[in-house]
Amino acid sequence: EDYLLNGSAAVDGLLATATAYVPGTATGYTPATLVDDIRIAKLQVRKALYPASGVVMNPEDWAKIELLKDTQNAYLFSSVTSGAVPTLWGMPVVQSDSMPEGSFLVGAFSLATQIWDRMGMTVRASTEDGDNFSENMVTILFEKRLALEINRPEALVYKAAA
Repeated sequence: EDYLLNGSAAVDGLLATATAYVPGTATGYTPATLVDDIRIAKLQVRKALYPASGVVMNPEDWAKIELLKDTQNAYLFSSVTSGAVPTLWGMPVVQSDSMPEGSFLVGAFSLATQIWDRMGMTVRASTEDGDNFSENMVTILFEKRLALEINRPEALVYKAAA
């Protein structure tokens, strides 16, 4: 998950490739909250002629949204007893610890990206690594090989934390 979002030294992830968030996308409107910013980002994706299909955000940011209250101290997005289905503006919210707090990614993910699964998950164990045999230890290797292809970066909008 972290690799797909943030990439590595050799490969750019979704955040580095996505289009930068433009708060002035809606003429004459200035977003005031994170919820407003996400709606403007959805509009920015739409103006690029793609239907936004989801939001990725940090769990702390989602918790702050769930805790928003109106002037009568009633929760706007959730019920204390049942919680809230994580959706904003008709899009599912994916909470990721790999997303920096205060940042978000909105996009038409199935149109913008594709994951190529080169090799399924493999698990290998070995006692022949270093002094494992004499120390009575086992080395376990978990491996999966994926490639991330980003065809339409304009279908992804990223707002970095201020």
